Amino acid sequence: MIFVGGGSFTIVARVSQAYGRFQQANDAVLDLHADARKLMERLITYAVEGSDVDDALEKIRRYLVLTCVLMKKHVRVENDFTAELKCGLLQHEEHTRLTKEVASAATRPGGDGKSDRFPSRNRTAFSMQLLRREIHSLLLSKKLTASPPQGNSVDGLLDHLSDIFERVELIGLNVAPLPYTQVSSCVCVIFLMSLGFDMYGAHYEASAVDNYRKNDYWAAHLQIDFVVAIICFTANMLFFAINDVATQLESPFGRGRNAVEFEKMLRRIDKHTAAQLSLRLGNAVAHFDLYPEQRTTSVSHWHRHRDSHAEIDEIFNAHELHIALETRKIERKAAQKMTEMVDAMGAEAVAVANLGRKQIRSLTTGSMSHLSHARHSVGQPGADVVSATALNTWEHTPP
Repeated sequence: MIFVGGGSFTIVARVSQAYGRFQQANDAVLDLHADARKLMERLITYAVEGSDVDDALEKIRRYLVLTCVLMKKHVRVENDFTAELKCGLLQHEEHTRLTKEVASAATRPGGDGKSDRFPSRNRTAFSMQLLRREIHSLLLSKKLTASPPQGNSVDGLLDHLSDIFERVELIGLNVAPLPYTQVSSCVCVIFLMSLGFDMYGAHYEASAVDNYRKNDYWAAHLQIDFVVAIICFTANMLFFAINDVATQLESPFGRGRNAVEFEKMLRRIDKHTAAQLSLRLGNAVAHFDLYPEQRTTSVSHWHRHRDSHAEIDEIFNAHELHIALETRKIERKAAQKMTEMVDAMGAEAVAVANLGRKQIRSLTTGSMSHLSHARHSVGQPGADVVSATALNTWEHTPP
């Protein structure tokens, strides 16, 4: 009973903690989407009219989306920026400053002189600084008609974005302590091992005694073994399934099926902020098409993505061509085999016909010779002439 209570309490506590961790990660991603939408909404509302302001707003949107993407890359420990460079979300100069240029050096007295590039764990601060600088330039040039409370609200949203980054980092990079997981796993294993003995003893006292009194020992053993096996199997499946779910929920920013849909939310941020900006510009705004594999549009809307549609058509055409070539090969082999079979059957038929002709000819020759001999013995004139004429006619008859 001690292990029953300890195992149940441990597994329930772990699942509760893992679900709380997953809920915190989900709330952080939702707050990221909400802050991005609110920030673009207020900047578009407070900004004055002008083409230079429109260009600045597009640049602000790019920095905002880049900040969100760098959060995801940080928590996933990703260092490849090929897709971001290709779509224009990250410029080559910015990529050089992030990954190649020296950002700090230990050149003060007592330092070892070591130089370091921009820290990979602080790349989100780089895009946040560019975002703040662009908004600050609009404020200094008085191109944002915002009162002090409204300006403070914009600055507060930027601060909240930085706080979300800290929350995401805390949830994504800090795992459960190893001693805690080991102790909980050991308690569950001991409980599952002792469950069979406990069930066997309890069921023996409740059911087997009656059968033993009736001298039906085989029925008693069979009933005990069957019930204990079912209960132990069900308990093991249940506890191990709960443990697997808890393990997945403890890593909410992972790449599993039960992880938070970070890529889908980033794609939504990109498209939604572009749609918000289009209300001001009066025309369509090109978004960065982040993570196209997260697309949820139906097949009827594939024509909006011509490049992807062309690639899909090319794949389908190549597949159909491959099927046609394989079908033609199979048909050619079948026709060749059929021709070989017909030729073999024809040769066999000719051989059989020739053999039959030889047998018939030998039989006919023997018959004619007997007929001629019989007629010659009787003394009829012309018997030899009849026999020779028949043989000559048979030999010259076409097959």
